[in-house]
Amino acid sequence: MAVENGERGQGFVVGEEVQSRAAYGQVERRGSNGIGDDHRGSRLILYADTSNLFKLYVLEEGSGEVQVVAAAASQIASSIVAYAETRVAFARALREGRLDQEAFEDLRRKFDAEWPGIGGIDVATHILRESGNLGDLYPVRAIDAIHLASAKEVRASTTEEVMFSSADRRLRDAAIAEGFALAP
Repeated sequence: MAVENGERGQGFVVGEEVQSRAAYGQVERRGSNGIGDDHRGSRLILYADTSNLFKLYVLEEGSGEVQVVAAAASQIASSIVAYAETRVAFARALREGRLDQEAFEDLRRKFDAEWPGIGGIDVATHILRESGNLGDLYPVRAIDAIHLASAKEVRASTTEEVMFSSADRRLRDAAIAEGFALAP
């Protein structure tokens, strides 16, 4: 089961055509704080919410653009909740017939192997409080507020540029209002 190149955005590319971050040259570049202390290559951290973290593993509309930015980044970061969200998204795609069992197992294995290289931001009390504050300011869902607060935590802990990546319009608007440059 595979989707031809001309059909991207209408479904998932599965089986042999599934692309991972490793296929785009992204390697583990994680310092002691988990977010980009190793400055090989670009001095850019890509904060990806789950919608765009998913695009690093499954080809769909917008995947190519996200993968290009991810390949140029010195680090990819996301909230620790993105692990569960992404794994659940893979399982949902399997249940809905958008992935076959073999592709699902390949994705799960690749994601589990690569997750330690992603700067997973813990959902600590201060992140949750900031999420509440962001929810007061912007019309975003709770999980999106957690992603935005986590991205702010990344930005506060590094001298590298942090770009924000999401497919959600409201979250992108909130990220702009919080001073983030947007990646696809």
